[in-house]
Amino acid sequence: IFLFRKLKDITDWRKEDSWRVDGTRDDREPVENYVVQKYIENPYLIGGRKFDIRCYILVTSYIPLKVWLYRSGFGRMSNSRYSSDSIEDTYVHLTNVAIQKTAPDYDP
Repeated sequence: IFLFRKLKDITDWRKEDSWRVDGTRDDREPVENYVVQKYIENPYLIGGRKFDIRCYILVTSYIPLKVWLYRSGFGRMSNSRYSSDSIEDTYVHLTNVAIQKTAPDYDP
């Protein structure tokens, strides 16, 4: 997971990552897939912390609308209080458990 402020930062990062595992340079353009999201600068917070809620639904019909909700969703919280001043602090901005459990003050 990477956080970038500007498009130029992404293109610079991509240029740095053009070496192969065996140390040789590959001049062919590799096929790459990315997921790009716009950062929500003013997020909803719970107790001053970012969160995400996962709920799963299945739409089986649009006319008439028929939606099934799986009752066992889950929520994740950030370990640190939210601040837009520190975009580099992944513990503040990402709710991913793999990231959060490496925080110095993480308490499972």
